Amino acid sequence: MPDQDDVVMTEPEVAVSAKISEAPESRRRKPDRISNRRHSSSESESESDQSRRRRSSRSRRSSSKKSPRKRSSSRHSSYSRHSHRSERSGWSVSTGVAEAAVSALREAQQVREELAKLTEQLAAQKSTSLPDVNVQQVLAEAGVRAREAELRAQEAERRLTGLSAERAEAATQREDVAAVIQSACLKAANAERERVEAVAVQLLQQQQAEVDARREAERAAWLQQAQKNLDEQQAAFEQRLEDERVTARNMQRYQAEQIRNLQAASTPGQVSRVTPPLIR
Repeated sequence: MPDQDDVVMTEPEVAVSAKISEAPESRRRKPDRISNRRHSSSESESESDQSRRRRSSRSRRSSSKKSPRKRSSSRHSSYSRHSHRSERSGWSVSTGVAEAAVSALREAQQVREELAKLTEQLAAQKSTSLPDVNVQQVLAEAGVRAREAELRAQEAERRLTGLSAERAEAATQREDVAAVIQSACLKAANAERERVEAVAVQLLQQQQAEVDARREAERAAWLQQAQKNLDEQQAAFEQRLEDERVTARNMQRYQAEQIRNLQAASTPGQVSRVTPPLIR
């Protein structure tokens, strides 16, 4: 018969308490109770697995029904939808992993409790008589189950830790990408502002040059017209002077002719004294 020391113990903190007041009839009924416990534990395990699967399916359905919020800006709409999808999927995965870890820890706790009860029963049997082979086998199986449950819990915890680190890294990357996008938008806005300012300055310079050219053309045309008017006035003045000279000469000729006629009609001595000099 195997001794209690040969049994595989996965939890060193399990306390073994001795119960000496067990009757022989109770020892004979222990295999039935052990089988009932095994059947009930398997049923509890199946129920816990079913509840875990139901929770996982509900979480997947609820996560699949969620829709990303609409953004007013068309520039960052694709990035926002991608970030919401990644956050939603990461939340669903982390929730499933957390539920798996909690379920594994609960299962490990149940196995520990069963292992403690079996250990107490084994101690009671050993104090009265030789231990039963079925009890030793069930105890060993319970130890293996406890170890497997602990390994599953550790694996779930490790996955949850890795997922948390990945989510933190993804959040950091999103912040970096947002900073890069903001910097690029700021640079593009500054470049556009500089371009608009340069175009505005060029347009103002062109308009000023056109205004100056138009003013210069108008000034040249005014000077030309003024010179033309001045030339016309001078020509008219000179023509008037010439006409006045011609008129004066004609008047002198007429007067001279009249004087000669008068002199011819009078005596020759008087005519010689009265005749004025001719104007040429």
